[in-house]
Amino acid sequence: MLLPTCLLCVCLRGSVYCDDNKLTKIPSLPRDTSYFYARYNTITSVEKKDFEGLDKLRRVNLSNNRIKSVDPGTFDGLPVLEELLISNNDLTELPGLPISLVTLAANWNSIIDSGLPSDGLAKLENLKDLYLGNNQLEHVPHGLPENLQLLHLQHNKIDSIANDTFCKPGDKTYVRKSLQDVRLDNNPVLLGSVPDAYICLRRLPTGQF
Repeated sequence: MLLPTCLLCVCLRGSVYCDDNKLTKIPSLPRDTSYFYARYNTITSVEKKDFEGLDKLRRVNLSNNRIKSVDPGTFDGLPVLEELLISNNDLTELPGLPISLVTLAANWNSIIDSGLPSDGLAKLENLKDLYLGNNQLEHVPHGLPENLQLLHLQHNKIDSIANDTFCKPGDKTYVRKSLQDVRLDNNPVLLGSVPDAYICLRRLPTGQF
């Protein structure tokens, strides 16, 4: 017997496709859901119960909705979640994130500095791709994970960089080996004013020097 969600959306071998389906909330998902797509809807909030018990969930794509709030702990209980795509919404803060996360796309929101984790992002040891462009950030997030490969922060309000933003002042042997792509273009910061901030990077950030 098909679940009601699979009458509304397309369910195929662990994937649930609900794109452009006039959804105002997340539907009840089958327990074996691994990939969930609900782009181009009018969802305004995400509740913790929406993803409870979905321990096989690897990708959630909620881009292009109207999400303003995510309940605390909503994604914390998803042990294998690797991709969370919440671009083009109305968020002012990041939701709680699981340590399994590899890709986070939260660009085109209204995220501010106080909406980032107070203890930084370092606990996200598996995070490789972080998209936070087109938000309202005034500083580069602190505690960047060592495995991070891509950091997009273009079109924010970042006006300064510190020597310890990417590197470890006083440790000339430290090299941030993984980080290859840093975008800081279209921010007010002049990257050339702090040349020692990039000595540990393999490639200079993109931005105004």
